[in-house]
Amino acid sequence: MPRISVSLSTRAAATRVAHTLCAIALLAAAPAALATGGCGSGGGRAETPEEGAGVRGTVTIENRSQFDICWMDLMEDDGHLAQDVALSPGAMVEVNVDGDTNRLLLTECGGQRSLLGHPMNWYGTPQGPAEYLQNLQHDRIVLYDPGQAPADASDHRAVALNPRPISDWIFWSPTPDSNLAAEVHAVLLEKARRESWSETFEFSLLLSGWGELRNRHTGILTGRSLQAAGFARWPDGHCTMQVFGYEQGHDGSDYAGPLRAGVSTQLDIPCPALTYAAGIAGASPNDIAAGGSSGGGGGGGSAGGGCSNTCASSNDGECDDGGPNSLYSVCQLGTDCADCGGR
Repeated sequence: MPRISVSLSTRAAATRVAHTLCAIALLAAAPAALATGGCGSGGGRAETPEEGAGVRGTVTIENRSQFDICWMDLMEDDGHLAQDVALSPGAMVEVNVDGDTNRLLLTECGGQRSLLGHPMNWYGTPQGPAEYLQNLQHDRIVLYDPGQAPADASDHRAVALNPRPISDWIFWSPTPDSNLAAEVHAVLLEKARRESWSETFEFSLLLSGWGELRNRHTGILTGRSLQAAGFARWPDGHCTMQVFGYEQGHDGSDYAGPLRAGVSTQLDIPCPALTYAAGIAGASPNDIAAGGSSGGGGGGGSAGGGCSNTCASSNDGECDDGGPNSLYSVCQLGTDCADCGGR
């Protein structure tokens, strides 16, 4: 279906502007900051290639971090390279790039943490420091622990990972009414079927409950409306969530007539974030929450399936595993249980 959102090509142009502004700010305020990676999430590039001039063909992604990575989406201006991967520390994976790149999403095995890629709000604004991978200059991407990406790498694109709970991608408090969510989801499925959309909508989550619609001149009640996010998988393996507005008329005595769905912003998300959202209270009934196919590394349970104190900074009185209520994200989820509690 057509996206009523910031397109990938538009994001690419916005990215170049953002990097320019960020570089100007760094030069004006703290030139030394450029030595630690400058704008974005790493170093290893003298400049961003012009549009259409980035690397094409085989690109190697090497994991020099401590994290086990099980899902990735390397976004191109015209598509996605979304897939499950087995990228343990020291491992490498190859992908075939045939267009300009702009973002890389990575998630930890177990689906509990997003390792790269900041959530965006419904206006397409990153909720944190921007992390872009614009028009690759090198045919090798190397992943480092947080803050460890060298700024002077000359033979690869150095990227510092940024662990955060997968729940951060659901940046609002969903209205916990699964029956109403199921009602609007049925309307969405029918709209998608009627208009032959490519994606498969798995479930919906409410952004709000019903609100009244009134004539702005007379104040007469004319109907009601609400918003819900529809979560979808695409044939190429990537996942999205999209806002839909729903309205129902009022006949003077009661709400009547069919629900009408309108299309709004669509955002790319890690597929494990979709899996996580499927189990949130208020989600319309779905096979994912019921134990069906989860895709992208799953959404429940802790990575590694246990709780230990193998984190190097365990027993220091500060929770360091990047999970709920943690102060830092410097070790694997569930490896600082003396400070974080059971996971």
